[in-house]
Amino acid sequence: MSTPEQLPPLSEGYQDEFGSIDPEVYQAARKIWPVAVSFGEFALHDRSLVSNLMMRAAANVSKAMATGKNIKYLNSYLLTTFKRLVVREREQTLPRSYPLSEAPEAVEDVVADLDRKILAREIFVHLNNQERTTVHLWMMSYTDEQIAQLLDLNPATVRQRISRLITRLRKTFANT
Repeated sequence: MSTPEQLPPLSEGYQDEFGSIDPEVYQAARKIWPVAVSFGEFALHDRSLVSNLMMRAAANVSKAMATGKNIKYLNSYLLTTFKRLVVREREQTLPRSYPLSEAPEAVEDVVADLDRKILAREIFVHLNNQERTTVHLWMMSYTDEQIAQLLDLNPATVRQRISRLITRLRKTFANT
């Protein structure tokens, strides 16, 4: 994962190609960088673009602050601005051949969907191989009995594993 040091260095009156960046906004960008990198790389699969979009988001937030916009939660506002830029960039790179009925309704829906996928991926990383196999089979619509037979387990054990994962997912998604 990228570290905050990978953002360009900040000097007094920092200016980049997107405009002036307020030092307070830049420090907020350094704080949210690990989350931003995770989101940006998951959505775009292009690490070099993530830093570019973060600096653009920081410049946009700095402009908003300079025009007098009252930003109560700077980190959250900056992360939301960054995520919107990532989604717009992703929309521009998606193939135009998908049917309109499958097109995302709004940027907020796409951001929420990506956030859920990132959380689910992080949860799955923490599962052991048996749990991961159980969940994959369950997601492929195998019954508890079929999964138990394939994995040489008791059906009650399969139900317990699935129940624990669902509980873990609900707790995680409730906190977002």
